[in-house]
Amino acid sequence: YVSLSRIEWTILMKEYFSHKMTNMLEQVIW
Repeated sequence: YVSLSRIEWTILMKEYFSHKMTNMLEQVIW
């Protein structure tokens, strides 16, 4: 069990969703 601070968690989610959105956009473009 890893305890993340709120800031770390927010950054993690931002990174995750930005990658996910980028992948989706690339799939749409190609």
